Formats: sequence, structure tokens, C-alpha cells
Amino acid sequence: DYAALRPWWGNFMAGIRVANRQENWPLLLAYVKSLDEPWFRQARFDEMRTALQLAQGAAEKLDDQETLAWVLLRSGAAAFEQDDFDQAKFLTEESLSVAFKLEVGETIAKSQCQLGHIYNELAEYEKAFEFFEQSEKLREELNDLANLAESYLGKAFFFRSFGLNQDKALRYALEANKILENFDLGLKYLENLRLLSSLYYDERDFDLASTFNSKAHEASERLGVTSEIAAVVYFSSAIDRQLSKYESAASHAKRAIDLFKRVGSLKWQALSELELGRVQFSQRNYLEAIQWLELSLQKFELLDFKQGQAQSFFELFRVNKALNRTDKMERSFDLAVQMAEELNYQQMLDWLLEAKR
Repeated sequence: DYAALRPWWGNFMAGIRVANRQENWPLLLAYVKSLDEPWFRQARFDEMRTALQLAQGAAEKLDDQETLAWVLLRSGAAAFEQDDFDQAKFLTEESLSVAFKLEVGETIAKSQCQLGHIYNELAEYEKAFEFFEQSEKLREELNDLANLAESYLGKAFFFRSFGLNQDKALRYALEANKILENFDLGLKYLENLRLLSSLYYDERDFDLASTFNSKAHEASERLGVTSEIAAVVYFSSAIDRQLSKYESAASHAKRAIDLFKRVGSLKWQALSELELGRVQFSQRNYLEAIQWLELSLQKFELLDFKQGQAQSFFELFRVNKALNRTDKMERSFDLAVQMAEELNYQQMLDWLLEAKR
């Protein structure tokens, strides 16, 4: 019951700081390990990262290398959730290094899989695939069936990136789903449901997309994971837009923006603003669409997230075309093409050529 914890968060952090001042390292680590899941599920990533930094020092003082590997891995996961990908990479690589020295297979595989996701976000796809492959191979050797699904899920995310191979993405996601249905792995199962929804959305099978998104919504509410609730709400907006349920789509997009602000993910705030811009365009509210699209573009530029920039420029091209703003239309089109070519984003180039006709 996370609501019952609300009055206690400040006390927990105070207890961690007192344990640190008193150099009571075992107590500090006990605090952090017990609060790891509630912090993560409630998207309290600032507190989580602060406490994990203290826990890293405690593990080093105790020379507890196995705990140190875990702390570094979880620190990397929290940094990843806040789009701090360079720090996430550094911390996870450190975790992998310690785990290799200790020959702890489970932590090695988890670090490899996490690095796969990080490099995927950094658009370093060869490295991402290499780490997903390594984690899959090790988990097969360990006969770690439950966590093997996580490696399949990572590969599915990889193949979905830029539409690299939708068939393979769907195949891996369905394989992961078979495993996850038989294990009590709520968060990974939830992530896989979201991915299946997005893959069927890409295939324009909005009924199946909606079915899996509804399952993901039920799971996210049951688990109480704020970041996952936000992601499901965001995708509900996209599905409703495709089904011409524009009021519902706009409401979902606005709620997603608020939730991602709470999580602290600037990238997903921007994606939600981009989606709200699309909804406004569909309703022919062109000036409102431009406002939301430009907000999303500002954040994507701040993050140097070129895929997001390409999508924002593409949508701005469509809006300016509808308004017969020739100069702005051509500029948006040229910048979208430039970004798509830099990324080898063929799907976007196809969309641009189709929209220009």
C-alpha cells in the first residue's frame, strides 16, 4: 500500500542520512534494499539516486563487492528512467565489471541486458544487439528461464527501433509473453504487454493494440508503477486518436504529460506533447497543434534526441501544409529529411515522401 507510505518518505531519507553520518553501513544498506522497489514503482528517482550514492560508499567501506554490483546496477536503472543515459551507461558498465570479477552470472546478465537498453536509446544499435545477445546466451547457459524473457523483450525493443524488423520484434515479444505468463514477474510482463500493444499499433491492428493496452493498464494500476501508468496513458492517447476519439485522446495526452513531469522524464514529456500536437492536428486545431509540437521540439533539441526532432518536424510540416504556409512547410520538411537521413530512419523518409505528394 504505497499510499500508506506517503507520510513516511521524509523519515526514511532522514534515517538513511543518520545511518550514513553514524557510519552504520549495514543499516544504511538495509534501508536502501528495502526501499528499492517502492522508490522505483512510485518514480521517486531523485531520492532513490541520492540514497544509492550513499549505499555505494557503504558497500565500498564494507568491501561488499556483490552488494556494490547491485547498487551500481540499480543506480544505472534509476538514471536510465530519468533519461540520464551517459550516467546510466557508466554505472551499469561498472556493475558489469564488478560482476565479472565475482563471476556472478545473474548480475552479469542483468547488466548486459540493461546496457542493451541504454545503447538502444543512444542509437548505438550494434552495441545494443551485442549486449542483448550476450545476456540471452548467458541466461540460456544458466537455465534462467524467467529472466531469459527479459533478454527476449530487449531484442523485441531493438528490432522495433525505427521499424528495423517488425516481424522479429513481434516474434520475440510473443516468446517473452509465453514465459512471463507463467511467472510472477509483474513489471516485465507489464512492459511486454505495452510492447505488444505498440507492435500491433504499428501494424494498424488497433483492436489488438487496444486489447493489450487495456491489459497493460490493469497491470500498471495493480502494481502501482507510476512510470508504467504514464506510458500506458500515453499510448491510450495514440490509440484513441487513431479511433477518432479525440476528446479522450487529448485527455490521456495531458494526463501523460503531468505523470511524466512527476517521473522526471523530459523525453517522455516531449513525446506526450508531440502526441497532443497530433491530436490537435486531427481536430484541425492547427495553431494549438503548432504550440504543442514546438514545445516537444524544444525538449528533443535539449536532449539531442534526433528521432524525436525528426517526428516533430514531420508533424510541423503537415500542419504548415494544411495552413498553406509554404516557407515554414518547406523548412520543416527539409529538417525532417535531414534528421531522418542522419539516423537512416527509412520509415520516416517514406512517410515524408508520401505526405509531400
